[in-house]
Amino acid sequence: MDPISAFILGALSAVATLLTIQAYGRRKVRKALAAQPAMHSEPVANRQEVGEMRRRVEVLERIVTEQPRRLEQEIEQLRQA
Repeated sequence: MDPISAFILGALSAVATLLTIQAYGRRKVRKALAAQPAMHSEPVANRQEVGEMRRRVEVLERIVTEQPRRLEQEIEQLRQA
């Protein structure tokens, strides 16, 4: 095979390989874009979860701060009795 024919055959092989790689890449991008609408619902779910966690923290803070007060009140009641 002469060098020019080998060069042309190599170039055609390279072009075919690149086109195949691009086709698989485009397919992967299409799949990712198709899954993207599901990603839009995540921030809403995350906000709801954060709100729920804040409510839980508020309850825990109330429990932690109210128990020592109750204990102090009980001690004072025992002292007065």
